[in-house]
Amino acid sequence: MLIDYKDKGKPVNRADSDTSLMQAISVNDKDAWHVVIGLYASSVSRYAAWILRDQSAAEDITQETFLRLTKKAATWTPGPTTVKAWLFRVARNLCIDRLRTRKEEYVNVAAPAIAGLDSLDIDKAIDIVTSVNKSLNKLPERQKSALILVHFEGLTGAEAAQALGVSIDATESLLARARRRIRKDLTNVFPDLIGR
Repeated sequence: MLIDYKDKGKPVNRADSDTSLMQAISVNDKDAWHVVIGLYASSVSRYAAWILRDQSAAEDITQETFLRLTKKAATWTPGPTTVKAWLFRVARNLCIDRLRTRKEEYVNVAAPAIAGLDSLDIDKAIDIVTSVNKSLNKLPERQKSALILVHFEGLTGAEAAQALGVSIDATESLLARARRRIRKDLTNVFPDLIGR
């Protein structure tokens, strides 16, 4: 359940909340914009940065994604797709378009992984992060996107499926293959990290 942005104490379901927000956005309701931006802008930007490895480009993608939301608001119809999943799908498509023009795709998980470690553990953490980055970046784009959406951005399997434009079963398959590949890569380098 979510809380309706107009009546903070009233619980509403996701479809009602999304429809309410989109209707308000379609008439340029600033409160609705603040809610949508507050809920999703940082996640969309972070996701784009993971894919593009370029914060400036990620900010451009985020801005374009929300501009497209403005255009979509007037024709939004309730259905299985949530606003959150729609935003990630648009951002993903925009990132893919950007990558096609520059032929570069790299994800870096270093910053969140080594934050807060003491100096004795940093060398090992850097080695682990480097190995995870290499493994993650060897994954096919859809496997990598599924993994990032679910494990780093906190989307549910259903939301990730909507964002990727595939079924939930296909998303689970993408996640399973990605996890297997990363586990195999890391087991060879850090067997004590993965376990047996």
